[in-house]
Amino acid sequence: MLLALATAVTACGSSDDEEEVLEKKEQVTPSPEQDVFEAIDLCNPNTVLSSEAKKALARVKVNISYELLDGVFNFFDDTRLYIRSVKCSGFALRGSMKINNTSSDSPVWKDYDGEQELSFTPIVFHDGRKDGKEGSVAGEQSDEPNQFLNPVLTENYAPVNNGKFSSEKNSGVNGLEQPLFEFCIIASAGDGYYYVIPRHQNKGVDLDVTYCVETIDAEVPGILSDGETQGILVENNLNKSDLLGKDIDFEPGKSYLINIVLGAEGPKIETVGIIRDR
Repeated sequence: MLLALATAVTACGSSDDEEEVLEKKEQVTPSPEQDVFEAIDLCNPNTVLSSEAKKALARVKVNISYELLDGVFNFFDDTRLYIRSVKCSGFALRGSMKINNTSSDSPVWKDYDGEQELSFTPIVFHDGRKDGKEGSVAGEQSDEPNQFLNPVLTENYAPVNNGKFSSEKNSGVNGLEQPLFEFCIIASAGDGYYYVIPRHQNKGVDLDVTYCVETIDAEVPGILSDGETQGILVENNLNKSDLLGKDIDFEPGKSYLINIVLGAEGPKIETVGIIRDR
């Protein structure tokens, strides 16, 4: 679109001292429309999500539980399972969305400052505890990044009571389905789902879960992560490539339900459902 601007110029004639008004029209081409980006930080409680932003995000729900063998009772009296870290690819939690994009099915994302392409590097979520000392009195490590694991699933310090874990000890992973993550309230999408910025690049999604099993046992020489209690401590790793299927990625406007089941029969991760429309 060209804008016509009129400029009036007044001049004095030297011969007849008459004024002559000259009008000059010039064509002005404005600068091209600049892209406008909306900064989104799903970990900041002060972030406000617009309806357009919600349409461009994906919703994900991850549950985790432990499957007991038949006939096993009181298993969690002297045994606990705690999540140490989770690594996942396929989404980001901070970025800037182009709000004057014509296609809502293919939102354009840049980094949080709106300058560079958004990098979808795998995110590692930590438990906020010192490695190897997670259950100790001084086990907190507040500088660990991305402490968005459900705190009930991570370890804390609580003294053992008569050879059993006390009620003050976090219950950890047990026979009930529990949400793996607990992001900031801004990321909550309801019903246990949370919003993420989907990669949407037709790549496979990978998930890696590191967890430990701690069992109180006065007959063995090992020490649990509290540094005080005799027992057996085993660290395990559960990983799954192409979580959603080969070359299937998180996409905008879709919801994903993922269940993780740990247990002696063989841990497993499965995608229970992908809801196409919401």
